[in-house]
Amino acid sequence: MRHLLRSHGLDKPIRMNSLVFLREAWPVNRPESDEAGTSDYFDSLEDALAVVHPYTSVCFAMRADILATLFLVGRFHIVFSPFMGRGTQPAATKYMDRYGPLMASVTIEIDFTRLSGGKSCEAVNFDPRMSLSRLRWLVEAFVDAQLTRQGPRMAHLRVLIRRYRCGGAESKGAAHFTPDTHAEYVLSPLRCLGRHVARLTIIGGSDAIVSSLLGPLYSGLGAKPVDPIIPEWRLESQEVRKPAQQQSQQQTRQQDMLKQAVHTAL
Repeated sequence: MRHLLRSHGLDKPIRMNSLVFLREAWPVNRPESDEAGTSDYFDSLEDALAVVHPYTSVCFAMRADILATLFLVGRFHIVFSPFMGRGTQPAATKYMDRYGPLMASVTIEIDFTRLSGGKSCEAVNFDPRMSLSRLRWLVEAFVDAQLTRQGPRMAHLRVLIRRYRCGGAESKGAAHFTPDTHAEYVLSPLRCLGRHVARLTIIGGSDAIVSSLLGPLYSGLGAKPVDPIIPEWRLESQEVRKPAQQQSQQQTRQQDMLKQAVHTAL
């Protein structure tokens, strides 16, 4: 089944949002071609499901096998923005509520660039509380769905923190538009996912966010930076450090468990 999906070119991350949510907030007057360029890096959920439709429509068993494989090998990318909801972005919300607990690789990108500010450093003085509450609500809904997992643990969860830094000579030290306290408030529900996630990668988080908030997810493992320029942190459970043969056997068991979970979900 994996070779079948790859033969149809399903090797890009699958975006669960409209393209507009993957574009940066600034500059405002960007070329229209930028949106087309963004699509080169992602497949949409609609396109991915359209590709496998000839197979999923054969019979119920084939549908379950194809979707189980898609959820196992696909990389699903979700953007959480204050300006989205269940009605406007159903794939990132309703679809994830139902099928998110079956996915092995998920990236959640938290967009702090649209809280209520602007591109000047003075924008940090605007009140972002309503937007922060909206973002936290989206993260909580994602966590609540993941806590219902009946199949294997998520193999890899990536958390991308999208936020601006002040630029220019007057802002040496590059203070964040979004303070760590705001990011911690929004991300704090992720603490509940420790035993449901095998590997966690955090990009854009400071030492304080990772160490004090997400580090305790994996007892006995310290959070260590991977890239000092773009803060990237990786935390792993002991299971991902097993020998290759044991990992292969575990993946086979996980695929069987996932197929059973998909049968139940459908």
